[in-house]
Formats: sequence, C-alpha cells, structure tokens
Amino acid sequence: MRKKAQTKFEAVSGPEPLWQWDDVRFFLALAREGSLSAAARAMGLEHSTVSRRIAALEAACGVRLFDRLARGCRLNAHGEHLLDAAVHMQAQAAAFGRAASGQALLAGPVRVSLPPLLLSHFFVPLMPFLWQLPQVQLTLLGDTSAANLAQGEAGIALRLDRPTAPGLVVRTLARVGYGLYGSAAQLALPPGQRSVIGFDATNAHLPQQRVLEELAASRGFVLRTNDVLVMARAAAVGWGVAVLPHFVAAQDDRLHLLPSPASPLRRPLCLVMHGGQRRSERVRHVADTLADVVARHAGLLDRAAG
Repeated sequence: MRKKAQTKFEAVSGPEPLWQWDDVRFFLALAREGSLSAAARAMGLEHSTVSRRIAALEAACGVRLFDRLARGCRLNAHGEHLLDAAVHMQAQAAAFGRAASGQALLAGPVRVSLPPLLLSHFFVPLMPFLWQLPQVQLTLLGDTSAANLAQGEAGIALRLDRPTAPGLVVRTLARVGYGLYGSAAQLALPPGQRSVIGFDATNAHLPQQRVLEELAASRGFVLRTNDVLVMARAAAVGWGVAVLPHFVAAQDDRLHLLPSPASPLRRPLCLVMHGGQRRSERVRHVADTLADVVARHAGLLDRAAG
C-alpha cells in the first residue's frame, strides 16, 4: 500500500512574537525619514497611524526605539541594535512575495552607468533602504561619458543632459541644482574681491564653467581642476568660491551658499534606456527603483524641490 506523501515543516522554537510583522515597515520608514509626518507622507498614511504602530511596536519590545526630539525622531541604542535585523526582515518579506508571484525568475545582471558624484554622494547612501530586488547582480559604473546602451555597455544610464540619439527611451527624473559656495571668510568679502575656483580646459563646455567664467572676468582663476570634489574642498578651506551641486555642498558644513549674479543653474537628471531594454522585467524594476530614490529625495538635488 502506497504511503501518503507528507509535507515537512521545519520546527521553529520559541513563542510567537507579540509584535506584528508589518510593524517593521513603520520602523524602517521612521528610521529613514526622521519624523512621523515625513514617514506618514512616504507611506501614504495618516500621521496618527504611524505613531500608533510605532508605539505598539515599542510596547511589544518593552523598550523605546526612538528618541523624540523637537524636530523629529532619531533611533536610540535599542533601535540601532534592531536596524540591521529589520532591513533583513524587509528583504526576506519581499523575497517571499516575489517567490509567491513568480518574480524570483527576475534574477540576473543589470549595469547602470551614472556620473561618479551622483553615485558616491547621492545614490549609494540612499539605496540600502529602498533596494528591493536582492537577486539582481547590480553593477554601478561611475562614468561621465555616454555609455553605449545599444551595445550593452550598460542597461540603464543616468545623465545630466537629455540625449537625442535614436532608439533611446528618455525619462526626466528631476533637476539637479547648483549654487555659488564658499567659506565664511569668502562670504565676508565684497563680491568683487572673492577668488574664483574653476574647471580646467577639458570642462569648458559645462554650464557651471560658463557661470564661473563670468565671475572670474578679467582677474582669472585662483585654481583650475577637473575634479568637483577638489573644487568643493578648496572652497571649504577658503581658496575661493565655486559653483557646486547642492547635494555635494550640503555634506560640508564649512560651505555657505552665496548670492550669485547669475540665474540659478539647474540641469536635468535623465534616466536613459535603449528601447529593447524595456522588455526586461529586472531592468525596468531597477529603473523604477532609481526613479523612486530620486522622487523621495528630490530636495537634496534641487533646493527648489525641498
């Protein structure tokens, strides 16, 4: 007589948790956004709902996880201790959902080409909270040249201009704003006495350099370089003023935004794919994730969006 097949379940020791699995979403949203109101906006919920779920989670854990400050909430030692586990739980929950819906087949490589500064100073610090497809073998290429999407050098490119080559699908995600920055010592000087830091000749085509040429006028540049981070550091220590992306300048407290006679400079941040890549589910998912990062943090890129 044939034996009936049995389903085997791995035994898990310990009592059922008193907190709800879904509360991890609220924990991570508040840790990421820094305030109840911002977390509520990001989740599309009411402020009171987020507050209630965080309070329930803290009651279930028996400890406070956040310090309530005048201008928001900050993870305390207990919350920091749980953060890595919460991120792991979120990834596992997403993996469960993908397996249930058949999306596990989306695993594979995706190459993204983007300007090095955006990669190191914007996307890398923000991606861990938002990345939801760990099966993707992601390659991020810091590249200022136009990647050849048709020949597979990259599946996705992010560029600070709008390419016009045929066969490309272009989506404008946001505007990247620039400002005139300098140290407190430069701020104290009359505008005509401020030294100017500029790009070298290989970057004369950049709109930032055209603004700097007008500022330098007949007195020339105190420093020329092809590296924006060198410009930022030199401006921070008092060499002169420089036109910098807001998201770069915001990471150094020594840099002050100065009044500029030129109109505010903003460049389009475009997501570019070859038309054929749109048929790839994983490429589309990566593209949507990058767009989501930009939409959530557009205020870091352009002060007018904050």
